[in-house]
Formats: sequence, structure tokens, C-alpha cells
Amino acid sequence: MKWLQNNIVVFRLSAAGKQELQGVFEDSSFSAFVVDADETGAWLVFDVAARSETAPSFLLKWDYVATASIEVSLKGDEPESPRKQIGFQNR
Repeated sequence: MKWLQNNIVVFRLSAAGKQELQGVFEDSSFSAFVVDADETGAWLVFDVAARSETAPSFLLKWDYVATASIEVSLKGDEPESPRKQIGFQNR
């Protein structure tokens, strides 16, 4: 779950999550900054602008999550320009 860390993630609550967390969230989906994540759940910060050592974080248990989505940029994995091939040349 480390790939969720340090990213803004969109969470959609499960039926159990909607029931348990009614009144906490207005909608069944929300986004939050993930500080840490493990097998229990994700530690979230909701005020992204306030991310600091003193920003309050909250544990969202995976039992309450139906799905989570994150945008991943693959641009860093692609070479910027094609490399010249190394090998023998016929003369």
C-alpha cells in the first residue's frame, strides 16, 4: 500500500462505510492526502494546504472502503529520446 503514500487519493465508501461514517462525510466519495497506509487502513489529511508536522490525520479502515483511485503519471518512466543502438555495423 506504500504506493498510496504522499498522494491525493479518491476514496469511495462501501455500504458498511456509508453506515458507519454517516454524518462524517456528506457524499459516498471524497479525496484526501494519504500520509501512510498499511493492512489496517490509510492515515489521511483532509486539508491538503495544511500538510505539516502538526496537521491532524485520521485513520480510514479498509473495511469502509469500496474503491480507491489515484492518478499515476507514467511520463517519468518513458525515455525522453530514443537511444542509439549499440552493435556491429556492416561495412
